[in-house]
Amino acid sequence: MIALIVFIILIITVAFIYFNKHKAYSDEIEEIDKKTFPLKTMLIIGLAIIDMTAYKFKAKYNEKQRIKLAELYGDAKVNQYMRIYMANNICLSLLIAVIILFFGSMLWVQENLQSNNTQANNLKGNTLQRPAFGNGDKTVVVNAEISKGNIVESFQYSILLKELPPANDAQAVKRVYEMLDEKLIKGKNNDINSITDSLVLKNTYDLFKRWDIKIYWISSDNSVLKEDGSIQPPPKGQASKPITLTAVISRNKAKLSKTFDVIVKSQEQSEEEKQIFSAKNQIDSIVKKTADADENEKVVNLPGELEDYEGLSINWTDADQASKSTEDTSGVSYLVLALFVGAAVVFIQQQEITNRVAVRHKQIRYEFPVFLTKLLLLINAGMTMHNAWEKIAVENNKDTPLYREIDTTITEIKGGMPEYQAYERFAQRCRMPEVSKFVSIIIQNLRKGNSELVQLLKLQSRECWEIRKNSAKKAGEEASTKLLLPMVLMLLGILIIVSTPALLAINSF
Repeated sequence: MIALIVFIILIITVAFIYFNKHKAYSDEIEEIDKKTFPLKTMLIIGLAIIDMTAYKFKAKYNEKQRIKLAELYGDAKVNQYMRIYMANNICLSLLIAVIILFFGSMLWVQENLQSNNTQANNLKGNTLQRPAFGNGDKTVVVNAEISKGNIVESFQYSILLKELPPANDAQAVKRVYEMLDEKLIKGKNNDINSITDSLVLKNTYDLFKRWDIKIYWISSDNSVLKEDGSIQPPPKGQASKPITLTAVISRNKAKLSKTFDVIVKSQEQSEEEKQIFSAKNQIDSIVKKTADADENEKVVNLPGELEDYEGLSINWTDADQASKSTEDTSGVSYLVLALFVGAAVVFIQQQEITNRVAVRHKQIRYEFPVFLTKLLLLINAGMTMHNAWEKIAVENNKDTPLYREIDTTITEIKGGMPEYQAYERFAQRCRMPEVSKFVSIIIQNLRKGNSELVQLLKLQSRECWEIRKNSAKKAGEEASTKLLLPMVLMLLGILIIVSTPALLAINSF
């Protein structure tokens, strides 16, 4: 019930925030890319929650995220995207929480309806409606309030309502066919696939005796399993005997047959097995006697050991304990699951930002040696640094991280920013060692002059090409590692294909 209450409160709160804050945040999310943020429409809710809680983005986690987002979107938009990413995390967490709590609520409602079992509809005035045929017997609990004068007393009664009789013979036979299972016939055996004791094969059972049903049993091997349920196990040393047991269910002219595949174990049993089954029979008789225990005794003692069975231990456990769970516990479990998944979503979102930054670095590292080589050629041809940058930017109109930053640098210089400052900002945005080293060479040349600029740039160009080659080698090694698992699976498939005929030939002898 806790899950249902929280679910309703969450839905009402989210709906209230969305419809009241929609206009206030529409402009802020207008330019957001829906491919990057599939929950773009819901970001309004996250942004509103951030503002309502007055979150300041001062945690250490936020500082790390700020650095990465500055690389992806630039310093001018970093604060905006800090809010957007936080709002996205909030919306994802809320969405997952709503889904989990919804399913938890539906399960609770279903269990509650099943437990009530339409009890409210059974009582009308002072009349109880018996269940329809096929719904099974129902136990209902009713309260009787008896009053006389000013005195009122309430009493509670538990009443068994037997289902209505079948409308015809075929309906009765079909119902018994569904109810007849191995639990009714296995007797003292653990299951019908390991029969060591007689089966309970009756012409009718108390469960459906009132419907005048007759059952006729047919065994595929009467020498091992007779039609009355008694068994004659195969002799010691022989294999266990599989038998098909057929129950012919009839009422007047209506008939249905149901088969059970059973296995009668041979007489070969270990001494321990014999003792265990013998002890079970003795425990059965002891347990039956507990019903006749002295009513004044506060406890009923179950046997912990048997005198005639040395080394035999008996451990008692509550069969219902494992299945008991209250609705409050399940509700709390759903809440904990929602919180855990929400935290996982935040971590995955942060990892996605890290991956995007890594891809950006990889692209810059791949294109930077080409850019540096072109720049070196143009400077050798007599161009100034600024003109060389501008020419490269115009001729290579690529929408890649490196050339976007080059275009930004040219725009800043044209806007009046000092050239050295524009180059420094270029290095800060790229955040890569080789770019920072390149920029330091340029700034040193601008401030102090340097006759060895070309030589330094040539050396820098060689280093950058080496870094690119090493990155390519590393990527090749990673690709080989990824191919290892498919190759192993292919090898296993080939081994299976080759070895199967040989194994079949060996088994044929």
